[in-house]
Amino acid sequence: MNEIPWDWIFFISFMLFLLYGAYAIKREPQDYYETAVPTTFGDYELFIPSWWTLTESDNRSLKFERTDTRYDWIGKFQVKNCAPNLTAEDVIKLESKRMEIVFDEEILITTNDSDVILDEYLREKLKGSFARLESMATQFGTERIYMDLVVIKEPEKDFYYMFYSWSSVLNGMVEGPYFEEVMKLLKEKAPAIAEA
Repeated sequence: MNEIPWDWIFFISFMLFLLYGAYAIKREPQDYYETAVPTTFGDYELFIPSWWTLTESDNRSLKFERTDTRYDWIGKFQVKNCAPNLTAEDVIKLESKRMEIVFDEEILITTNDSDVILDEYLREKLKGSFARLESMATQFGTERIYMDLVVIKEPEKDFYYMFYSWSSVLNGMVEGPYFEEVMKLLKEKAPAIAEA
């Protein structure tokens, strides 16, 4: 009786593992749309991927992590106070400086408009009040990261929203696209219905 060489068993097992991985990756975007969790935060409705775990929460901040994997990633959504005369561009520069982030200018994606938002009403409302920086960067002078930073600061308001996806460079492409989907699907929170 001929024995199957261990090399073949390993090779076939490895190929099956790769096929399963490819299927799971192909399926992830559809899973996001089917299982996203609507989450109210301040004036907005966020559609959070079901695999993100809420690890910190209060009325001014939400923090999500991947607790099911070893990904070096966090997503944070915050409301912060500021001077009413600041613009979204002013605030995003101040936040980058505060977090000691220096973006790689040669690959920096800068968005100073709300065109990324799919909801037509909100996209129009936030024109000129939306700023985004996305790139690999250096933080604290030494740490290499991938950062997607979004600020919404409406004129004359004394607060702004800051949303960001922070990760190691290697993990930047794993959750970053889903953070971008959260931004695309951003909606204004439905007004509360007054009880009669």
